[in-house]
Formats: sequence, C-alpha cells, structure tokens
Amino acid sequence: MALSSSQICSRTRRSSVIASLNLQGYLDASLYNFFVRRGLGTGFKLNLAGYWAGIRVFKLLTPWPAMLIEAGERILLATDFHLGIEYELAKMGISIPYQTNRFLREFMDLVLEHNPDRVVILGDLKHGVPLTSFQEKREIPRFFNALLSEVDRVSLVRGNHDANIQNLAPEEVEIHPSRGALFGDGYQVAVLHGHAWPYPPLLAADLIVMGHNHPAVQLNTPLGVRFTRRAWVRGNLDPVSLAVALMGFEKIKVKENPLASFEAAFGTIIRPPQLVIMPTFNDLMGGIPVNAETPKGLLGPLFRSGAVNVDDFDVYLLDGAFLGKISFLRTLLTDPLYMK
Repeated sequence: MALSSSQICSRTRRSSVIASLNLQGYLDASLYNFFVRRGLGTGFKLNLAGYWAGIRVFKLLTPWPAMLIEAGERILLATDFHLGIEYELAKMGISIPYQTNRFLREFMDLVLEHNPDRVVILGDLKHGVPLTSFQEKREIPRFFNALLSEVDRVSLVRGNHDANIQNLAPEEVEIHPSRGALFGDGYQVAVLHGHAWPYPPLLAADLIVMGHNHPAVQLNTPLGVRFTRRAWVRGNLDPVSLAVALMGFEKIKVKENPLASFEAAFGTIIRPPQLVIMPTFNDLMGGIPVNAETPKGLLGPLFRSGAVNVDDFDVYLLDGAFLGKISFLRTLLTDPLYMK
C-alpha cells in the first residue's frame, strides 16, 4: 500500500530520531532492530547552533554540556555543577569518590580549547543548602581560582543552592542576583538560573539561557526498561504570554495590549526570544525527563505560570543529535507501536 506524503514524513522523522540515538550509542542493538523491523530506516545528526544577522552567535560544545556565545565577547556557559554533592550522598550512606577534580579537568579543557573572554556559571555551583560543607569550603575557591588563572572575567548567576557563595568566591568573581544578568553587544543574551523570575529588562534579549531543570529525555527499550539521558531543550517564547505572566508577578494590571502595558511599566520592549535550557554539567545529578512531564511539571516560575508551551520545544542529546519536539518524544512512551 502506498504511503501518503505525511506518513512518509512522519516515518522519516521517527527513523531519524531512532537511528541517531543508535549511532551515538545511546540505545542498544535490540532497540535499534526493534525500530528497523518496523521499516523506520536510518537518520541524521544535527549540531545545534544559533545565527543572528548571518553570523553564528552560539553553539553547543558537543559532547559536553556547555555553550559558547559570540556576542561582542566570547562567553563560555555551563550550569549546575553541584560541587559537594558527594558529602550529601555520604550522609545518606552512599560513598563515592570526590568528583570535583574530574569536573574541573573537563571544564578547564573546554576553557583552554575555546579561549573565552568570560566564563558564566548559571547557578548551583555548590550543592549544600542552607549550610556549606567542608568539601565546598575547600573545593569551590579552588574551582574559581583555576578559572581565573586562564580567564579574565568569571561570572556566577546565583542559583537556589548558592547560599553564601560570596564567602567562597575570590573578589574578582562577579556574582549576579538570582533574577539574572544581560550580556552581549548587539545580540543580547540573558542568563539566569531559572528558580526566580527574570528581571523585566532581560526579556528584551534575543536569547535566554537557563539551567535549574537538569533536562533529560526518557526512552523505553523493548523489554520495558526506561532510561534517561541528559539533553538540551530549545524553543521560542511567546512575548504576550511572557508579558502577562511577569506583570502578574509584579502585581501590575494588564491593559488591553499586554506588550504596550509591559513597555509602559518597565521601559522594555519584549522581543520574541529563544529559550535554551542547559543540561547539568554534573552527571551525578540525573534530570527531569521533559517528555514525561507536563509543561507545568518543569521547575521555575516561567513554567509554573503557563507562559511557556514546552510541547513545541526541540530536544537534543549532548552529542548534538536532534530528537524532535517534546510532544513527539512523548509518543515514544505512550504509542503502542513503540511499547511492543
């Protein structure tokens, strides 16, 4: 029986996802064969990058959970190191070697390779809250000093785990409030951890980058075993929904035109920004499977407000493999074709 063009596109898209996963070693051979037997074929790999005025302004540093931005200065971004989690695990009876040396070595390799003008950590550099462990007191200053030995400017946007981190950071480190900071010349990039509402001026940015959610994707094997892999999530934000949500938080009455009301209240014109949710750098942290959660299940006020429709967001593995939209990936957990 001949397939319609829409059926061919659907099958091609699903085959692209599955083959890309398999070729990168994320699915075992039995799962790959499971899809091939259903005629879903082979696929592709896509390296995520962003362009502005014809110039590439950001790219993922695959296969690492880090991003490089070219916006007047070279900015290296990473998030959610959660240094000191080993101490918390030890209190629960789980003993593992300290991982800070490994994380620092991996991150410094990126610094030396890409030679950024600035490093920005998007929060949760430390793990313990509300207290600071002896491990954090020893390792976080060492982490900062290693960065400062190679980079002129080091910035940290406070995360919900970064209590009292100003006491551990050298004075050369710029510490920004939890509501975020704005970088870039021409092309503007807003960075925040994601557990707090962004400052209104940040919504004028071309790109918003956040952490906090530890995004991951969940998949099934034919034997019914579910597993997760860290992932990047990217999508476009609706300016009207953002304006209504933020003005509601600020207790400002929304008039007939939300964008005009926002501009009158804050002197800021909201652009239709892109949002990138970064995966955690710490591979011990796990993550929230974005395809197994409702949109309001993601963490942070932007998602709880309903202003962000994550169903239309794209998902990429750490190696840059494009998996499709979150709405499509949810079918991999519920579609009987993929459950058998």
